[in-house]
Amino acid sequence: MKPAKSELYDIAREVTEAGPDDVAFDGLRLLQHPERFRQILLGQEFDIVPVTVQLWPSLSCDVRCPTCPYRLTDARKIADDDKDLHLMPMDLFRRLVKSMAAAGVESVFLTGGGEPILHPALPEMAELIRAEGMAWGLFTNGIKLSEELADRLFQAEPGFFRVSLDAGNANLYRKIYAAERDVFELVKANTVAAGRIAAKRGVRWFGVGFAVMPNTSLKDIVDIRETFCELVEESDFGVNLASFRPRVIHHSKNKVVVPQRHNGMYHELAKTIREEIEYPLLERYGDKVRIDHKFGNFSDCDRDEVAKGGWGGSWLATLDHLAQGSIVSHLTGASNNPSAWGSALEGGGFGYAWNSKQRREAQRRVIEGQIKLPMANGFRSVDAFIEKVKRRFPEPLCEEAVDELMEVIESWDFYRSKRPEFVG
Repeated sequence: MKPAKSELYDIAREVTEAGPDDVAFDGLRLLQHPERFRQILLGQEFDIVPVTVQLWPSLSCDVRCPTCPYRLTDARKIADDDKDLHLMPMDLFRRLVKSMAAAGVESVFLTGGGEPILHPALPEMAELIRAEGMAWGLFTNGIKLSEELADRLFQAEPGFFRVSLDAGNANLYRKIYAAERDVFELVKANTVAAGRIAAKRGVRWFGVGFAVMPNTSLKDIVDIRETFCELVEESDFGVNLASFRPRVIHHSKNKVVVPQRHNGMYHELAKTIREEIEYPLLERYGDKVRIDHKFGNFSDCDRDEVAKGGWGGSWLATLDHLAQGSIVSHLTGASNNPSAWGSALEGGGFGYAWNSKQRREAQRRVIEGQIKLPMANGFRSVDAFIEKVKRRFPEPLCEEAVDELMEVIESWDFYRSKRPEFVG
């Protein structure tokens, strides 16, 4: 039973009942980390150790997406201008992973920046993360995803493994990735082949991601649905996950883009995805596939003002291929990144660097609005949930009040993520 008159419980139930239509829905998983969540209520937000670290194995990439935030902010300029691979050194990676685990980090996203699977030691990276007791997940464009590589990565037990496909036909894919026309079919074939391996190994979190803009035609949306069905069935249900999120332009000339060019159309796009993709897929496959449709995030992109917050930067950190940290993920690596806070191993370890004055000041500037947050930023759902809590409890509480608010939280009937170790 819930404790009588728990206002925190009421907030959790309100968000649970709204479901994915509320941008704060994914933020509910904060309550699955009660010791960290206590620090919010106690006013100790800067002391929270990230649950998740987004880590770049590579700054180099094998595509040149016109809307890539790291190209638009110059983070990838050198890597894009030469033929060398700009990769995280393995000795740095080993020290970093051990240090993060010792500090209390629970999971790592292998992402970019650049394309993670360009790093030849990526399977070893995944194995080292698991060996240190942390969960890991991967975002890849799938262009160089061989069967051998997929099999070894699956052996390292990913918490999730997602190929960014973003289109259901070659024409749209070509526009998004600035790739040759045959690359779309190549990525599909790679995904199916990897999916068959996933099916044999019983992997449940392998799938494809679609970042969608409001100017996407109905035909393109239907093609996304049909392409996903093709991947599912040809892979014997090894491909069993589809994720939908809004595609936005985060920065242009180092300024936050608010409002978006298609302001006012994102909510309608989310409805179309629900009606043309989500519902038909659930009717066709039931619980054999998972549809992660971030409806609230789409609606949130119709804002004409920058998002408030920055508190989620305590829960989710971003490190580039040289282990340089940033509060705002989409500014990571930019030459004039105002949210940069330095090396994650400064002073001898991640815990020390995370508690440094530089990191705290960088996050404070974000929270105070000196650094503007882009649309759909990496910890937006976390901020949205914390914002609801802060509206009700604007001042830090004492230990006794926090104990009362969070009494028997383990028995509350709010929505619980199956993978709370991943935040963001």
